[in-house]
Amino acid sequence: MMMYFVDATIDIIDSEGIGALSIRKVAERAGYNSATLYHYFANLRHLTFFSCIRYLREYVEDLPNYLKEVSSPLDKYFKIWECLCKHAYNRPEIYELLFFEDLEDENFDTSFQSYYQVFSEELTADIQEYYDMLLEHDIYIREFLALKKSCAKMNLSVTDQVLTQISEMNVLIFRGMLSNMKSKEGKLPVGDAVKRTLLYMNHTCISFGLNSVI
Repeated sequence: MMMYFVDATIDIIDSEGIGALSIRKVAERAGYNSATLYHYFANLRHLTFFSCIRYLREYVEDLPNYLKEVSSPLDKYFKIWECLCKHAYNRPEIYELLFFEDLEDENFDTSFQSYYQVFSEELTADIQEYYDMLLEHDIYIREFLALKKSCAKMNLSVTDQVLTQISEMNVLIFRGMLSNMKSKEGKLPVGDAVKRTLLYMNHTCISFGLNSVI
């Protein structure tokens, strides 16, 4: 049942924009009444957030293409970022909602897990290694998990405190560029924005002494 409401929500966003959403419009588009929709979603914000996870499908499907034929664990870490940045900078409003919206509700904390329980086919076997990251809503934790996995594979002795600092700095770089991509004044071509983001992230790693393995 939830997938009908998600499909209807995405259909409205694609055709009319995210501002056109309403509980009544989504319910009508899905072919059900509003009361039925409220059995699955607490409110419009919850419905919108949950449905927008669908836009991560392109990123998740593309991720194996970035990771194949990459041998260095740290190179894989940067490839994960490269893939995310490319898709995020093409849809900055959606990705900002998913990862940086101020949402203080348990419904949002568990939305990623709930979504992939319904749409489990979107998590393919070739990225099983990164399920823990992909199921996590908090982008700071996602980034930490990816970085820690890379360092562990290289047998690098890096404390969680240092990993947290690197992770936070890289997320802030990503967040700043994502914000720029939403504005007409600061917007760059997507390819240039991705390259600049990775350059800054590389400088972050170098500053913490990871340059010898990049």
